[in-house]
Amino acid sequence: MIESTPTPATSRLRGPGALRVLVVGVASIALAVSAAVALSAAKAPDLTPASAVGPGPADTNGFIGLNATDPAGGQAGPGGAGMRGGPGGQQFHSITLTGKSGNNLALTTGDGWTRTITVDGDTTYTRAGGTITLNDLKVGDTIAFRQTKNPDGSFKINEIRVILPQVGGEVTAVDGGSITLKLRDGTSKTITVNGSTKYTSGPAAAGAADVKVGASISAEGTASGDTFTALNVQIRAAGRPNGAPNSAPNATPNGPNGANGMHGRGGPNRGMPGPGGQRGPGTGPVPSAGTAG
Repeated sequence: MIESTPTPATSRLRGPGALRVLVVGVASIALAVSAAVALSAAKAPDLTPASAVGPGPADTNGFIGLNATDPAGGQAGPGGAGMRGGPGGQQFHSITLTGKSGNNLALTTGDGWTRTITVDGDTTYTRAGGTITLNDLKVGDTIAFRQTKNPDGSFKINEIRVILPQVGGEVTAVDGGSITLKLRDGTSKTITVNGSTKYTSGPAAAGAADVKVGASISAEGTASGDTFTALNVQIRAAGRPNGAPNSAPNATPNGPNGANGMHGRGGPNRGMPGPGGQRGPGTGPVPSAGTAG
């Protein structure tokens, strides 16, 4: 009887077909390992918020937080449609008082800027043009503050101002206890006024009778739902009537004849030299005497 010798496993893999199977298998394993490595090396989602812009720089009066809330400068006030764009399209944000602990006040803005400030007995507080106290500040108030830097690098808080909701526009109707405004976006808003409402026209005190149709006003006050009650109303000049010229006429009076071939001056801008001592066609808005050439 002839005994058969078992073929070693290695011999069974030497054929072309078996080798192909082995190569494919190894390649599949390598591909799976590479995919696993790639997945493990993938960057996790970045949950860190973008750098906070915060309230922006101080305004011309030194108040931090008014860049986002001053209606006279064209910015939206608290609860408005947006904030003032800063350099490079950055958006400034109103400051909200989020906590009080003794003389320490916690502040934040909508984009994640935070700061804790410390007040002292010299700090003053205002709201709607009147003086208030530290106890009158409420968590949730929108505020602006003015500070000075001490020699040691710390800051002294000089003043805190509570910023009230604001609205501004052109007066289209006045009816006793209400004023109707045309807002910048073309919509209409009726605000309520009462005996406690204060009026100013520029730096001077004014009254309810000074609010006229066509005037431009800005008001700050309290808002409850759709009702806006004005505490302060700032009156600006009445708007230019329809059809009024945007500038002085081009045909402004000439300046008087200049002497010895000089040219006249029609205001700030010099007229053209006049021939033989004749006056030049002054171009400025106000005539004035000729000047020596």
